[in-house]
Amino acid sequence: MASFGDLEEAEARALMAMPSVCNDILHWVGKRAGGFVYCAGAGLLDSLGNVRCLYVDLSVSKSEKTDIRRTLFSVFKTGARGLARCYQALPKTACK
Repeated sequence: MASFGDLEEAEARALMAMPSVCNDILHWVGKRAGGFVYCAGAGLLDSLGNVRCLYVDLSVSKSEKTDIRRTLFSVFKTGARGLARCYQALPKTACK
């Protein structure tokens, strides 16, 4: 199940309908804020290698107290005003 965020659903579905690839994703970046959060993200390309003006982000967090891991996958449309959420998979949680 997924949710559509800052964009109208019709626009988000149209953007997501075209096949895209994510090349050369950056290294995982670790942050510590009440647990551990690891993030990785990169821009998306179409099948010809052209920039799609879309950015994908994957975050994995782990609570120090409960040891529960949470995964969040999001796709954003990039623009002059910053990022607008296009798609977000509902968070997945897992216990050790």
